[in-house]
Amino acid sequence: MQADLPRRSTPFWRVIVFTLTITALYLLLQHIELLLFGMAFEKGAFDWVTASHFDSEAEKVAAASREALARLPPESRIFAWRLGFQLGYVSEYAGSVAMSEPAVREKANQLVAPRMNDAERLARALGVGRVSPLAVRNIQEFGSLRQRIETDESGIGGRIAEKLSPYHRHLFLLGMHIGSEMAMIEATQGTLTNPPRDEIRRHAGIVGIPPQIWAPLTESPSGEQPQQVWSRYQNGIAAIEHSIAELAKHPRP
Repeated sequence: MQADLPRRSTPFWRVIVFTLTITALYLLLQHIELLLFGMAFEKGAFDWVTASHFDSEAEKVAAASREALARLPPESRIFAWRLGFQLGYVSEYAGSVAMSEPAVREKANQLVAPRMNDAERLARALGVGRVSPLAVRNIQEFGSLRQRIETDESGIGGRIAEKLSPYHRHLFLLGMHIGSEMAMIEATQGTLTNPPRDEIRRHAGIVGIPPQIWAPLTESPSGEQPQQVWSRYQNGIAAIEHSIAELAKHPRP
């Protein structure tokens, strides 16, 4: 369900848009080289390299996770994905107003409180200890959220790999990246989007989600309207979760 978001006319809405616009410009300057790389990547220039690399990595993850996947209940995979999604969402949404006035930060914390409660419930079910979103204290920390997620700065991914399996760790990181992007889309009502293409491709590929399922979450179609952006991401998230559940029913040998 769509989060209860502030209307455009409220000060809270204007602060979020202002903060995220500045961040978008920061990201553009910081990552122009990666964006150019991504254009070539989408045209297939590096498909033969990445496909081989991800296949090799997927084989290693599968081998290291085989015993755990056979032993653990199938729902542990969904839980790992959902835990990542909620923490990624909260990290992005709360982080977007981290430099704002206390009243604005408090309003954002209230909006994401149900998600944090769900994350804590999922963490208890998985037995991975206490969890928290990535802290944001300045524009640099917010602008580098994607890299901080990918490097598992919080250490939660490592605990998941140790307690469950490396396969569950990739589900968790996939969830964090997609949750973060969904928060940006919802906070700006679909007017800002910056999908983590390479990260989604890597983690989704390693856990065996088919490209036709994850590919829509890596796109930014020209001329797409804000409501279409939101709908595409909501549908894509539902498809990802369904695919994870199906993979649990029919595990790879």
